[in-house]
Amino acid sequence: MKFVSRLFAAYAIQIRSGSARCVKGKMVSAIMSDISTLASEVDLESGEIWIDQLGKVSFSNEIPQSIHQKIRNVLASH
Repeated sequence: MKFVSRLFAAYAIQIRSGSARCVKGKMVSAIMSDISTLASEVDLESGEIWIDQLGKVSFSNEIPQSIHQKIRNVLASH
């Protein structure tokens, strides 16, 4: 399932060492900054976020489910 999310994603965000960067598509730098801040607040070292063309957001297993909604809120706020 995660492979399909990655394959068909219009946007992909990678978190490494608590820092977020867009690896597929183009995202506003404020989103990357806010996700990086959120990742550092919860000590998230790595993970991936995929967003399809319809706006469905999927998360890699490294990202705890407890922060999924917070990340969705960040994405929706910009």
